[in-house]
Amino acid sequence: MLYNGDQACWMMRFDRRIYSFEGESTLSWRRSLDSHKGNNVNRYHGFIVCIVLCSIIVAPLSAQTLEDQFGKSRDIGAELSTGNLILVWSDRRDAPADLAAWCKALEEAAPGTKLVAVADLKSVPFFVSKSTIIKGVVQDEPTRSFVLDWKGEISARLGFERGGPVVLIIGPGSVIRTRTKGLPTPEAVAAIIAASR
Repeated sequence: MLYNGDQACWMMRFDRRIYSFEGESTLSWRRSLDSHKGNNVNRYHGFIVCIVLCSIIVAPLSAQTLEDQFGKSRDIGAELSTGNLILVWSDRRDAPADLAAWCKALEEAAPGTKLVAVADLKSVPFFVSKSTIIKGVVQDEPTRSFVLDWKGEISARLGFERGGPVVLIIGPGSVIRTRTKGLPTPEAVAAIIAASR
């Protein structure tokens, strides 16, 4: 089919417009593809960062070492993860007396019971020296090992409400099976021993 100059010129312009349109579309498609690749890379990086942060957060929980009043380190994280124990915990000013009362009552009711006694000292005023507190705990309890939790790590780890004394039966994986709050009574001790079996 023959076209005059004007028609040929129009067709040429039309063809150029189509070519230009196709070129822009191809370029935008490539840009879109590149942006999706970038998003995938960003998602991958985000996934890696998440794994690293989780490992940083979880790792200290599985290996949580605290000291008792004698300066002996105890891997509380491992003990709690293993479970099958009774945790006696108190954040009161009379925490050593609370722990001693509960430990004595439980040991008399069920000799050989695995106990972990923790004095939560997070609320101790900053102007009271640690050495003074440790000396006082040693005087009050010269034989039993009381773990000294200066930062409230145990309650944060297990996720129970502060305000003691509290007695917890811990199952495998640090799962709280039973919780009792308050000072020991014959009824409370019997309930704890029964639930721990």
